[in-house]
Amino acid sequence: MNSKTLLSLALAFVVIAGGASAAVAGTDGGLQVDVAQNDATAEVTVEVTHNNTSVENAQVNVTVDDEDATYADAGDYQTNEDGIVELSAPDEEVNVTVTVDYENETTSVSTTLEAAPGFQVNVDQDPGEDAIVTVTDNGTAVENATVNVTLVDEDENVTYDGVGEYETDEDGTVVLPAPYETVEVEVTATHEDRTASTIVTLEAYEGDPSLPFGQQLQGYMDTIEDDEHPFGHHVANWVTKNNPGNAPAHAGPPAQAGPPDHAGPGADGDAKNESDGQGPPEHAGPGADGDAKNESNGQGPPDHAGPGDKSEAKNGTDDVRGPPAHAGPP
Repeated sequence: MNSKTLLSLALAFVVIAGGASAAVAGTDGGLQVDVAQNDATAEVTVEVTHNNTSVENAQVNVTVDDEDATYADAGDYQTNEDGIVELSAPDEEVNVTVTVDYENETTSVSTTLEAAPGFQVNVDQDPGEDAIVTVTDNGTAVENATVNVTLVDEDENVTYDGVGEYETDEDGTVVLPAPYETVEVEVTATHEDRTASTIVTLEAYEGDPSLPFGQQLQGYMDTIEDDEHPFGHHVANWVTKNNPGNAPAHAGPPAQAGPPDHAGPGADGDAKNESDGQGPPEHAGPGADGDAKNESNGQGPPDHAGPGDKSEAKNGTDDVRGPPAHAGPP
């Protein structure tokens, strides 16, 4: 077996820095080829080294293994001064073999290239925080994409202030407000003739109700990691929603609340009840119209007082009443 051919027997799959998957072939200190694919964009990078040094002008051949499959970038290439060949992301998953020739040495590697991610929408959110919607096309941010947010189940008794239509900024992002209660939403992105959607659950911050309010607030503040919005904005919103002084709609005085039994009338019915024993003490003046007209109840001015009514005022025989005898004429 030719020694050059033995170089192709060393084959391994690894993950390299930069979030890219890779396939590597070669021998220690000899000719080596490294095929990496970016996880975000699915673009392919072929790197050739010899004795750990980048190889310029190495011949690179990319062949599709399955004769029924196609790959637009299959063909022959030459490495640049950095020993690199850049290939586009495939439209669909494909198995390829990359062969390198350099100074009478040959090595090759077979690998599977993943399809390009295409037009995508993603939503990231920490509980109790704003949600970040990102729209990309093959890993590249899409500006001015339309983003529509709707409730998944509109029949449920839930609301979300973030429902509506938005447009992505230059970074391909839209910021949605943090929910006051956990809610499931559908986020749909549209740009030109492309559409992508995802269903996500946006979580509200849930503190431990058994803890004092101050500790719950501190726990919430520890979760805030937003560098784009004022810290106080998040705190104010959370306090407004979770303030223990915010009584629920069903709250109100208990059924037994009200004045004690010995107090005055508690309702119209009680006010009209003349048999409940309430009112002025027995020795007080007339308590009602009926008492005022009752001349036999012993109530009224003391005996030595002046005339108690008009009939007594006209009674000339009532000699114990009136001015003293030494008084002058009236």
